[in-house]
Amino acid sequence: SGYAEILKYSLIKDRSFFDWLEKHSDKILLLNSESCIHAIKVSCSIKADIVSQDEREKGIREILNFGHTFGHAIESITGYSNKIKHGEAIFIGMYLAIKLSIFLKLCNESVLVSYTDHLKKIKIPFKLSDYNIKISSKEFIKHIKFDKKVKNNKIKFVLLKRIGATVRIFLDDENLLSKFLKNELN
Repeated sequence: SGYAEILKYSLIKDRSFFDWLEKHSDKILLLNSESCIHAIKVSCSIKADIVSQDEREKGIREILNFGHTFGHAIESITGYSNKIKHGEAIFIGMYLAIKLSIFLKLCNESVLVSYTDHLKKIKIPFKLSDYNIKISSKEFIKHIKFDKKVKNNKIKFVLLKRIGATVRIFLDDENLLSKFLKNELN
């Protein structure tokens, strides 16, 4: 689960860190001290930089929620049970956020290929079907709306333009989100 957060930091802020993770992820997962220390230091540095720019979460700090809008909905749908851990929900959430980024033409499909190839290489599941979770788009949207990032019935998403660059958007067209989810959940 911790690796989900480490990977998130590379995706939202540092392409070179993502490249480093691609070379060292197996060592991190085997808890190699040197690799873990480096990954934690870089992750903490990225988070500290973001938080110091926005202590009250009114702007850039929101990018720390990448993957969490979908991930929190998945946790809610599964009743915060042992069926799925937080980090597993975030891997799925980041996958869906990248897919939504592509769907909205905010980023190139190569971002998704890099993400999925990376997780396949280290044998981390990242799709709802990998966890035998079935959700209707209507149910998913209902749970997304409970998220703290919803304002005036508009859902805020942190999406990617490319690895290392985010964009924050409010999606007020529920039909567009429903169309996206119907494609992804079936």
